[in-house]
Amino acid sequence: MNHLETKSNIHTKRKLVHSAVGIVFFFAFTSEAFEESNLEIIIYCLAALGVFIDLLRFLNPKLNQNLLLIFKSLARKEEVSKFSGMTTYFVSAAVCLSILSAKTVAPFFLVVAIADPMASVMGIKWGGLKTYRDKTLIGLFTYFIIAGLILNFLGFPLQKTLILASILSLTESFVPLDDNLSVPIMGVFIQIML
Repeated sequence: MNHLETKSNIHTKRKLVHSAVGIVFFFAFTSEAFEESNLEIIIYCLAALGVFIDLLRFLNPKLNQNLLLIFKSLARKEEVSKFSGMTTYFVSAAVCLSILSAKTVAPFFLVVAIADPMASVMGIKWGGLKTYRDKTLIGLFTYFIIAGLILNFLGFPLQKTLILASILSLTESFVPLDDNLSVPIMGVFIQIML
């Protein structure tokens, strides 16, 4: 799959879709237009569909090759044999919604939607010192700053903002799971503890 981008590429289309999905999650989760039970059903179904399709891809190399070719502008080389970032995004939303209300988990998806691509771009363009899993110190600080600005804008108290932004940025950089999965789930657990 030589035609696919890697994590070391800016991958603009992927970042735009990533941001759009997280922003849609945020607005759907905070909107009065949707009943929470209906949102949960939709998210659970999308998560199950994503897992099902990814498992089919893994079992059928030809299907995998065809799907990755169709989605080449969004897929990464690393996803040839791993769950797609979109699948982990939906699984994360399903897990979070099974623990806390949609309005409570919504801020963490807005953080992932904006801070993750910004940190990635900053790290790729102006990186330098690597931390873990090819993450950069500048990416870590970018994530912290963007997460803090978003949480503060959403009305979180300063102390809670600093705690959450610190933990979420460290989770994004150091937890060896897809950050679409680890960051919102960590945010939910921190929210429960605070």
